[in-house]
This record gives sequence, C-alpha cells and structure tokens, in this order.
Amino acid sequence: MASEGEEHVPLARVRVEDSLLKDMKGMLQLLDSTPEKEEPCTIYRVLPSVRDEHAKDYEPKIVSIGPFHHKNDPDQPMEKLKWRYLQDLLDRTRDNNMLQKYVDKVRELEPRAREQYAEPVEPDSDAFVKMMVVDGSFVVEFLIKMYYVEKERRKLDAVNWNLPLLRNDLLLLENQIPFLVLESLFEVSDFGDLLPDLGEEDDDDVPVTLLKLAISYITKDKFECLPSASDPSLVHHLLHLYHLSLLPTPPEPPVARSCCHTMVHMVKKVKALASGSFLWLLSSLLHCRIPLDCCEGERALDDEESVRAPRVIPSVTELKESGVEFKKKTNAGSLLDVVFRDGVLEIPVLAIQERTPPLFRNLIAFEQCCPASGSHFTCYAAFLNNLVDTPGDVAILKERGVIESKLGQDEEVADLFHKLGKGAYLDFEDHYLVELFKEVRRYHEFEHHRWRAKLMHDYFGNPWAIISLVAAVILLVVTVLQTFYTMYAYYHPPSKS
Repeated sequence: MASEGEEHVPLARVRVEDSLLKDMKGMLQLLDSTPEKEEPCTIYRVLPSVRDEHAKDYEPKIVSIGPFHHKNDPDQPMEKLKWRYLQDLLDRTRDNNMLQKYVDKVRELEPRAREQYAEPVEPDSDAFVKMMVVDGSFVVEFLIKMYYVEKERRKLDAVNWNLPLLRNDLLLLENQIPFLVLESLFEVSDFGDLLPDLGEEDDDDVPVTLLKLAISYITKDKFECLPSASDPSLVHHLLHLYHLSLLPTPPEPPVARSCCHTMVHMVKKVKALASGSFLWLLSSLLHCRIPLDCCEGERALDDEESVRAPRVIPSVTELKESGVEFKKKTNAGSLLDVVFRDGVLEIPVLAIQERTPPLFRNLIAFEQCCPASGSHFTCYAAFLNNLVDTPGDVAILKERGVIESKLGQDEEVADLFHKLGKGAYLDFEDHYLVELFKEVRRYHEFEHHRWRAKLMHDYFGNPWAIISLVAAVILLVVTVLQTFYTMYAYYHPPSKS
C-alpha cells in the first residue's frame, strides 16, 4: 500500500513507459550500428515543393531506368528492348562468360551503387543486381548505337520514332543509375578499342570511352569534352553530366588596377557627370522641370560595396525605359553565359519547345537535392522570371533574337518562366549572377540613364521627331539671337555722325 503523499502510478502506465524507453534505446543502438555514407546521395525523388502541379515532368514516358519507377513501367515492349540491347552488348565480344563478368562486377559495386540513392531501394540483392545489369547495359548499348546513328546515319529500328522522348527520360532525376555502374560495364566489356574514335582528327590509336559517347549524345556534339567531366569518377549520372555541360564559362581572373586603369576610371566618371549635367539641362528645357539631383546615381556608384545583393531586377520593359539594350550573344560557350556591360545585356539564344520545361525542371530539382552541384540553373530561372513580367517582355526578347519559341503564344512563354523555379530555394547573396544583378540595378537606378532613354524615345525615335527638335532648337537660337541684338541695340545705340 502506498504511503501518504506518494503518488500512485498505474502499473499499465509503467509498462507503457518501459516499452517506449526500450523502443527509443533500440533506435539509438541501430543508429550507432549504421555507418555513415562515405559518398553523398546523388539520385533523389523530387521534393514535393518543387514537384507541385508538374509531377508528369519528372516521370518517364518511354522507359524506366533504375529502381524508382522500375515497377511502374507500363510499356512492356521497352522491357523486352532492354534485354535485346543486353544481348547486342554481349555479342560485341567473344567472351562466353561476359554476362557472368557483368553480374560479378555489379555485385562488387552494389554497396556503392545503393548509397547513390537517397532512399532505400530494392531490398533483394539479386533483384537489384539484375536491374543494374539490364538497365545499365541498355544505356551503354544505346549510347553506342546513337554514336553510329550520328556518324554513319544508321537507324534505331525499335525506338527511332520517339528518340526525343527517350532522351528526356534518360535525363530525369528519378530515372538515373550511377555512372560508376555504366562505366564499369563498359570497361569490363573491353571493346572500347574496337570502336572508332569520336574525333575525326584524333589519333586512331586512342580508344573511345563511355564518357565521350555520353557527352556526344547529351550535348548533341555542340560541346567539346568538358574539363570538369574529364574524370568519369566525378560524374554522378547522365543528368549530372548534362548539368556540367551547361555550366557557364568561368569568369576571367580580375586584373590588378594600374595607374593607367585608375585614370581611365576617373575619366569615365567625369564623362558620366558631364553627360548627366547635359541631360539635366536638356530635360529641364523640354519638360519644364528641374530634377532635384543629377548626380544621385553617380553617388550610388560610390556606395557599391555597401549595397546588398538585390533579390530582383527590373523587367525587360522597365530596363528598356532605362536605356538598357538587349542583344543576342553569339558564340556563347553555354546557355548560362549572360553578360551585362555598358548598358547592354547579352543573353545566349534560348530555344523553347515542348521538351524544354521538363529538362529545365529536372535540372533545378537536381540542384535543389544536391547543393554541392551549385545553383546555376535555379539562378537562371530566377533571372528569366525577373526579366519576363508580361507577354510584351517576351515579344521584345523574341524581336532581339534572344528567345526562339515553338510554344505558340507569348503568354505561354511568360507563364513558363513564372512557374519554372516555383518552390525552389536560391541564396541571393551567393549565386553566379549576383554581380550582374547588382550592375543591372545600379544602371537602372542611375537617373540620367532614364533621362537619356526618354529623350531618345520621345525626341529621337523617328526622323520627324528629330526634324521637329532641330527646328525647335534653331527657332530657339534665332529667338535668343534676335532678343540679344534688340537689347544690345537698345543699350548701345549706334553713334550719329
């Protein structure tokens, strides 16, 4: 019997607490016994915040690769095609034990391959190895066949009519297998020296590699072998390789300022001040108003280091009103090579078609799941979203040759840019366009740029406006001269002889 003042604890509750404590201790012991992954995950399911209403853009249409959609493949003919491609790959060698070598190699890589996936996959070891061998052999043989299609104009009989969709499927974040599996299958086959080399000018003794085959297919022969992808061990999967091919050209190292450079900088500031003073006077005469401070923007330039990185930049229409010119950048090394210099925003051509949105969204999803890969495409999406506010902004960029769209109406393109980076996170203090954002904002907020753009638009936009302005200036000069001579004659009358 409990003593007076001592709380009575039901026996059932004590048992529940003991069970809970035991369960929590078991979880802690399991955590201690589970070793941390040596390699970070690189293949994820798309985050719900990014997937949103565009879930179909992250799901395969033709063929499923890897475990995430392995049991959801509705197209059985593609499963049969995988086995056919495996047989084609085996037929390229005379080793009767090649299939056994594939299985043994993939089984050896199984722990590392599993670690690439962000969630538990096929628990059965044999089923997992079988899936890696069949899917991996399909991708390897497909890349080889595509090489022959590009170089020798041969057709892929079974999948020739839907190659674009197949390419999209191979570049989905959830539809990947580790590149180390593909590389191992290719190396074990030992037939790389039997294939002709990709480069027509290269030595014939240099064997073709899987990395070269993949780069040739993914970039459509538009890019050379990428320095950052020269080591296959640094490539996570095909989507990662595609991401590497789109990275912007590294900026040139800053040049130390010399005395001559300082003098040039001072001359530019004096020129800007003089230009601002002239525009201040002309704007006062034409608009009958005097701006409060013609040097406000110039002082803002001196506070460059104290300004935080802007989160947004003005739209195309607003920048155009500030005198910013938009130009198609030719010979760009990357789609992301955007440059702003001396009031000119140069943007590489962006060709938009039906397959563009899924590719963009999967690149953004990859960056959101793998922060170590950077945030270049997430930033590029934010950049486009800022520039395009209305269909009119799209029309201007199309007129300048920056956008080539096959989507139809400009409203569809504007809607695409507005939703492209929805739900994605971007550190606005640290991205590859942070300096461009600052420069564009400073240029837009510099008052005399808007005056100059308005004057050019209102008074120099067409020949008749120019003629009218010249006539008005001549009339003004004649009137001033007439007034001057009239007053001069009044105060200094000619002497009478």
